[in-house]
Amino acid sequence: MLKMHTKKPISRCKRGSTAIEFAILAPILIMMLVGVIEFGLVFTASVLLQGAVGTVSRMGKTGFVPPGQTQDAYIRSQISALTGGYLDASKLTIQMEWYRGIDSVGQPEPCYVAVCTSASPPGTYDDVNGNGQWDADQGSPGLGTGGNAVLYTVSYPWPLEGLIASIVNKKTLTISAVAVVQNEAY
Repeated sequence: MLKMHTKKPISRCKRGSTAIEFAILAPILIMMLVGVIEFGLVFTASVLLQGAVGTVSRMGKTGFVPPGQTQDAYIRSQISALTGGYLDASKLTIQMEWYRGIDSVGQPEPCYVAVCTSASPPGTYDDVNGNGQWDADQGSPGLGTGGNAVLYTVSYPWPLEGLIASIVNKKTLTISAVAVVQNEAY
């Protein structure tokens, strides 16, 4: 007797279901993998920058600058060397502020009235940094001299693309590193 072949209903057919499941899940998994890689690159850049700034600030506390170079150019070249060229030194933003001591880093100038502002008259505050106005921070631009504390702040605009850029809705992410050292007598 001849047996007639009947088609199975679609709901019971298992052929190709693995391919369809993979087609649905693969883009999600690939996006997650790319996001992990992107996050890893940003984290690596941040760690490299922090390590380089710590090393450069320790170099800077001695007051050494090679002949024919500026302090800024020396710091940029050292950060570039210490990060293995991973960061473009021309895009670095470097700020150096000196303070009379470590304990005054990030502290406002002393104020003798209820509220001080940059428009406060002389005599109502101590002008620690000598710029002629009250400041919320005692720091002065530059490297100071022997015995001064120096706050190094270095920022780098990391370009964002792909998944992270779409999540944070930015084209760049600024990564920063900070180090405070006390200058040696020089």
